[in-house]
Amino acid sequence: MFSKKLNLKQFGNFSNYDISSDGGVLLLDKVESKFNIIKSASRLVRDVRDLRFITHSMDSMLKQLVYGICMGNSDLNDHDEIRTDLLYKSVLNKKEDLASDSTLCRLEKYVDHETIINLNKLLVEKFISSYNTSPKEIILDIDWTDVELHGAQEDRHYHGYYKEYCYIPLHVTCGDELLISYLRPSNKDGFRHSWAIIGLLIKRIKASFPDCNIIVRADSGFMRHKFIGWLEQKGVSYIIGMPRNKRLLKEVSSEIKIVEEIYDNNPDNITISKYKYFNYGADSWRKQRKILCKIERNYHGRNIRFVVTNMPERAKDLYCDTYCMRGDMENKIKYIQLDLFGDRLSSSKYISNSFRLMLSSLAYVLMHKLKRHYLQYSNLSKATANTIRNKLLKLAVLIKVQKTSIRFEFTANYKYKNIFMKLLPKLFAT
Repeated sequence: MFSKKLNLKQFGNFSNYDISSDGGVLLLDKVESKFNIIKSASRLVRDVRDLRFITHSMDSMLKQLVYGICMGNSDLNDHDEIRTDLLYKSVLNKKEDLASDSTLCRLEKYVDHETIINLNKLLVEKFISSYNTSPKEIILDIDWTDVELHGAQEDRHYHGYYKEYCYIPLHVTCGDELLISYLRPSNKDGFRHSWAIIGLLIKRIKASFPDCNIIVRADSGFMRHKFIGWLEQKGVSYIIGMPRNKRLLKEVSSEIKIVEEIYDNNPDNITISKYKYFNYGADSWRKQRKILCKIERNYHGRNIRFVVTNMPERAKDLYCDTYCMRGDMENKIKYIQLDLFGDRLSSSKYISNSFRLMLSSLAYVLMHKLKRHYLQYSNLSKATANTIRNKLLKLAVLIKVQKTSIRFEFTANYKYKNIFMKLLPKLFAT
């Protein structure tokens, strides 16, 4: 046992500026150079600065912000350290320090609503351009969620359902692809803007893929009879959750009794499920529509769900293989909010918080491109953004600046170096 106190100066210090803990930024920058996600976004952000006094380009600042989010830096204050990191400066081809948190804060302050709309359009265009040929079918998942607020943000309101002060962002995805991230105040109907956004998406997708079958999938919060009537007029398939009511429950009363009897006579308490189609028309509807019902009994009790649809598949297949897959969208929302800090909306201005959500969305797209195109055959092919960050991107690197080149050296004991080495030839190929 040592009797002397540990003296840090005898063993080491933190004075070597040529070492960075964010070696994975090299991979992110190469992914960006291939897909030009941030570069395209930088052309859409309003720049009100005087050109005579500009030190940091819009492209450089957006890369600094998005790379920082991908690497786990949630706040602008974190850029006090990032701006002097030699690795970030090397990646962004800068000799001087990068933008300070004050400069980045001013960037957020002067963003306008048109910029947010154009950035969402960019997500849609990147999604469409990801197809080499016209797809036969596209499923659009639409959902909203809450982002709890703890300050006095602009357009901050209390929401009775979530029981908190919050914003309600609206997201649209197709599989793992993100198409829309649109921030909204919480004092309006959660369905607000959904119809217009879906309408614009359908129009844009049909313009590029006229023969593609589009399916709109959503939970019961998006059940509006005028909306689904409009989808029918446009020839769009839909499968949308239906709130329960007495008339719907009456239609499946006999099936509920059968399922309960089977469950009660089953000593092993195995989950019992039954599926049924029937036609239903509310008083406000112009016609009857097809309702799909799942009647389930398990150890938690009854689980009865209704879905309205115009799709022809078997009831069980349609519910289990199509509608239930909607739940995976909620995982994507969690990645944006939790892994990529889409819930850190602490600016006083509403539009600045909209921009922060878009930065997290751009980070999601960048991480998804890395996973989809370069990690699909590795054990990180289904990993979350946080797992990819901790296992692949958080990597110590020694930077050696030479006369005509910059050399990066990594530790030989890096646990995931096999994956990293397989990525290098693909990403750094000329």
